[in-house]
Amino acid sequence: AWRLSEEAFWENFKNIFDEFKLRFSQGTAGNRPNFVAQYETYSVSGGIISKQNLGNKDLKPEFSTETEIGIDFSLLNRFSFQITKANSVIKDQILLVPLQGFYGYESQWKNAGTMESNTLELAVQSVLLETRDIQWTSNFLFDKTDQKITEFNLPSYTWAPDGSQDMSVFINREGEQLGTIYGNKFITSMNELPIFLNSS
Repeated sequence: AWRLSEEAFWENFKNIFDEFKLRFSQGTAGNRPNFVAQYETYSVSGGIISKQNLGNKDLKPEFSTETEIGIDFSLLNRFSFQITKANSVIKDQILLVPLQGFYGYESQWKNAGTMESNTLELAVQSVLLETRDIQWTSNFLFDKTDQKITEFNLPSYTWAPDGSQDMSVFINREGEQLGTIYGNKFITSMNELPIFLNSS
């Protein structure tokens, strides 16, 4: 971080900007595969044993690299601003992916792709009233995050988030925005059909 407001040349701006700081950070974190992911697993229901997950001994850790830049400043000893732009990239994501029927197993843990996230955050604080006995402040917060699958080296498939009662509404495939919901629609009239099917 660089506090420009502490530099000698900033004296000309002190009457407006009480504080002005530029900041930059970058960090990398890893996540190792679960120990059991390398072994075959089975499920038992009603006395019947069924194949569940196919083991994968070639799994690698997934790595996330985040880069963040930001500006913090305050005006007239009354307004404070924080603006942050963050980008993170997760490579070699560890995902439980479904398998084709000939494998005999339902799914397998794989390093399946790369996901990129971009986040913008804005925080504003203002002092509305300040006396010897009272200080009244107001805060405004805004953030927006976009997540996109930039690489996916497997056939696309649908999946269900936790707690959704197995409603497979998301799709994993390259170029897909994470969080886009897919579903079914019942056609109730000919006008709702695509033009090339409704031309007759």
